[in-house]
Amino acid sequence: MRASSRGQTGAVGQTAVTGQFEKLGWGVAPNPTQHDLGTDLWLQARDDRGFDLGALVGAQVKSGPSWFQHPSSGRDGLPPGWWFRDSDDRHAQYWTNHRVPHLLVLHDTDCDRSYWVHVTADAIISTGNGVKIHVPESNTVDAGHYDDLVRVAVGNREGYQWEGSAWRGGATVSRSDRLRYALLTPRLIAPHPNLSVSELSPESALALLVKMRLHDLDSTNPRETKVPSIEEAQSSDEWAWQLYAATYGVVVDGDGTEALSLLIDTAGSPFERAAAASIACALLVERGEPDRALELASQVVEGDDCEPADHAWLLTHIARCFAELGRFEEASEKALKVQSMQGLPALRS
Repeated sequence: MRASSRGQTGAVGQTAVTGQFEKLGWGVAPNPTQHDLGTDLWLQARDDRGFDLGALVGAQVKSGPSWFQHPSSGRDGLPPGWWFRDSDDRHAQYWTNHRVPHLLVLHDTDCDRSYWVHVTADAIISTGNGVKIHVPESNTVDAGHYDDLVRVAVGNREGYQWEGSAWRGGATVSRSDRLRYALLTPRLIAPHPNLSVSELSPESALALLVKMRLHDLDSTNPRETKVPSIEEAQSSDEWAWQLYAATYGVVVDGDGTEALSLLIDTAGSPFERAAAASIACALLVERGEPDRALELASQVVEGDDCEPADHAWLLTHIARCFAELGRFEEASEKALKVQSMQGLPALRS
C-alpha cells in the first residue's frame, strides 16, 4: 500500500522540528496520533544550562509548500510572513483554551527551516468564514530565538497566591526549596507566633532569625519552642544547623563571615551551597565588601550545578555586587537575565 504523500510530509516536518528543538536542548515527545486534536509535539523547556524549567509547550506542525501559499503583504502592516487559515476556528479555540501554551509551526521542507508563532487570543483574526493567524518569517526555531521561546514556555502563568495563607512552617515546601524560602519569604517557613512546635527545624530557625524573632530563638527560655544553643548548632552534624549558627553569629553577635564562607565548601547539595553563598553575599555587601561577595557568588555559579531558581537567586546577588562596584553594564546584563526567568514556578512565590 502506498503511503499518503501528505502524511509523509507531515511526518518529515515533525521529525525536523523535533531535531531543531533538541538542538536547543529542549525535550520533545510526540503526541500519540489517536489523541492528536491540535498538538503534534510536547516540548519540555530547558534553560541554557540544560536544566528543566518545569514548563511544557504544545506545538502543531504544518509542513510542505501548501502552508506557504498565503504570504502577508506590506499593506496589512505586518512583517513578512504567512497566514495560516482555520476554516472553522476549531484549532484556534483548542490552542487558546488549552492550559498549556501552544505554538503553530510552519516547516519549509525545501530549506529545512521552521517558523513559529505563539497562538494567543490577540494573534487570531476573524475572516468571517473562520480565522487566520500570522506566522512571521523572522520567528525561526533556532538559537537566535531561544529566549523568545523560553518566554512563551514560562510567561503569563498564574503565580501562587499567599495572601491569607496559613503559616504551617513550610510543610508543603520541598526540602530543596526550604532554605531559599526561609531567607526570602520567611513567613512561610517560620512557625506562627501562636503555633506550638515541639522542636524547630534549622530552616524554621533561620526564618525566625530573618524575621528577628530572637525571643523565639532563646534556648534558655523553657516556655518557647525547643531550639539548640548556638554552641550546639555549631557542633551539629547537620549542615543546616551550622548554617544557622554562622548566620546568627554575623547578624546578632557581629562575627565575621569566615564561617559562612567555609560552609559554602562543605555544603552537600547545590541548594545548600546557593543558600550559604547568598547569605554571605548579602552580609558582605552590607559590610562594604562587594568584591569579596562577587567572588563567592561567582564561584558557585561557575560550578553550574544549581537548579534554575537558585541560579537566578545567585545572579541577583551578582548583579547587586556589580552595581555596588560601579560596573553598571554587567549589573544590567545579569538583572535582565533574572528578569527573563521570572515565570519559573519556583520564582513566582
